[in-house]
Amino acid sequence: MKYLSIENIKNISIGAAMLGAGGGGNPFIGELMAINATRKYGKAKLISVDEIDPEALVVPISVMGAPSVQLEKFPSGKEFIKAFNLLESHLHQKIKATFPIEAGGVNSMIPIMVAAKTGIPLIDADSMGRALPELQMSTFTLYGHTATPMSVVDEKGNGALLETIDNYWTERIARSIAVKMGATATVASYPLHAKDLSKAGILGVVSLCEKIGEIVSNINNFLTVK
Repeated sequence: MKYLSIENIKNISIGAAMLGAGGGGNPFIGELMAINATRKYGKAKLISVDEIDPEALVVPISVMGAPSVQLEKFPSGKEFIKAFNLLESHLHQKIKATFPIEAGGVNSMIPIMVAAKTGIPLIDADSMGRALPELQMSTFTLYGHTATPMSVVDEKGNGALLETIDNYWTERIARSIAVKMGATATVASYPLHAKDLSKAGILGVVSLCEKIGEIVSNINNFLTVK
């Protein structure tokens, strides 16, 4: 367990952008939101999956749609909390932790912001180890976990709850909703128990992102000094 400093967040952002292999867009907006939440609410707590109750409900929070749109349609910050509240109301359970759905772009940063703002821990895991082009392209699908029930929320306060027959339909329907919401929307999907994440998730991804970012930053500092 560790608390993420602003320097940690910056390094995670760099590492996630590299692991994302060009997917997930520019993490800059998400990085700013994570840093602002850290300054306002305190540091997010990063834990391994074995540091939480195996029966705890854990849910990734992410953004679906065109990342470049966020440069013009800046998130309000409230949509991420509403997405969790909508899902909790449907499941009649509290979400005990969050984690990134992917390593890459803004979605590597959003869960840090939410963890800092809500006080729930951030689990050191994701569902692919890089950026995922479509929702069903994750290790969770390979292990038979469904992406729904899933909430889709925009920055204006509109929200929808999805129940679909499989993760391919989840991707199609959620993507259409995101387009109508202005080409991007917040998504809380793949509600899991921690014990399921320990088997189906890619563990240690956040720490790996930080390590990569630290190495890149040190190289840049060395070259700048030279």
